[in-house]
Amino acid sequence: MRIWLPMLCVQIKRFTLSKPSTGTSAGFPALRHLVSCCLMLFGFSFQVQAVDVVAKGVAPIVKGNVGLAREKALEDAIRNAALQVGASIRSTQRYEQGLLTEDDIELSTQAQVQNVRILEEEVEDHQLRITAKVQLEQSQGCSDNPKSQYQRTFAVAEVGIEHPKDLTVGQLRNASSVLGNRLTQTMNHSNKVVAFNVNEAKLYTSLGQAPRSLPNQVPLTDNIGIAKFLGTQFVVSAVVRSMGMISPQSWMGLNSDRIFDMQLFVHDGVTGSLLHKSHLRDVSSWHFNRHRQVRMGSSEFWDSDYGQMIDHLFKQATDKMIQAIQCEPYMAHVIDAQQHVIRVAAGTASGLRPGDKLTLVRKTTQFGLQLEALTELKRTYIQATIKQVQPNYSIAELDDFNDVGRYGVQRGDLVVKW
Repeated sequence: MRIWLPMLCVQIKRFTLSKPSTGTSAGFPALRHLVSCCLMLFGFSFQVQAVDVVAKGVAPIVKGNVGLAREKALEDAIRNAALQVGASIRSTQRYEQGLLTEDDIELSTQAQVQNVRILEEEVEDHQLRITAKVQLEQSQGCSDNPKSQYQRTFAVAEVGIEHPKDLTVGQLRNASSVLGNRLTQTMNHSNKVVAFNVNEAKLYTSLGQAPRSLPNQVPLTDNIGIAKFLGTQFVVSAVVRSMGMISPQSWMGLNSDRIFDMQLFVHDGVTGSLLHKSHLRDVSSWHFNRHRQVRMGSSEFWDSDYGQMIDHLFKQATDKMIQAIQCEPYMAHVIDAQQHVIRVAAGTASGLRPGDKLTLVRKTTQFGLQLEALTELKRTYIQATIKQVQPNYSIAELDDFNDVGRYGVQRGDLVVKW
């Protein structure tokens, strides 16, 4: 059984083992090793209110390996405990000629494991059954999650102008590139993400096609291409819906109010899916004469009430973006592989450090109800340990060489920190 946990990453602060009533203690060293494994499998590191849950877990004993069975049974118990405090689960089973060949579970929760105590353990019919007391804390966010140490990268595509006539007042012909540059600068000034400006990247043939709400989970292949080319994890796109005057009939345009209305979208650069949307809208005075040509991007523009309003909106949007992607797994592409050594497209600025462990993942294509192509991430359970961090890439070693040969690691695979 594989446990697919895209939203779980538990930090275990205390891990207490009591002697089980039955069974052998030979597996306890392996069980202690499970603590480090669980750091990547179950929960987020937030302290809210703890609750004790008693849950059962079961696992088969294969080739007499009781220690491994105990680890798997404990995983099962922790998962069952998480379901009791509130989690969503999706299960996929596949049978071939009456035999179960695939059993995938996708589990999502916002609970943190604080403490685990095995209360009972018994062996029956070649299966190890345990009863464990699991202390969980329900959490509200991801700011302290271990993966948040890694620098997220964004490609900022062209800012589309839906109504170019709005730019007539002030002759703001270069608004698209200036706004893209300003948004990129604002994101970089946050010191929490790295953003690259790609004004030439047009994602929408018609600006009316730009997603207007999150339910429109339309994968954009252009997003994937941009992100892969630049090595970024996310792609930002924006459409200015209006920069018009409140009173267009005011021929002087002096001390009139002007609108700034922009929608901003964040897409996953790996799957192309829409992750976040912000709507930036406000009104401020435009104190320039209607026929005055204002060089957008100049200090005169940004020092004006209207320019400062846009700056404020961009700062708010950046904060919302950073908050929205905190819970997303950290991903980086594999550049190439030689036997069990791989190069990863993430260097010094990424925050990766020697000793960090990530999971190798491969992209596959599935099809939705409308036969639209959807990207799915398949976990391999091969761990990649970072050995060297260079300015523009990192070198990692894959832990299980036998699985590596069978899997066939290749350019375009991913390493992920869940």
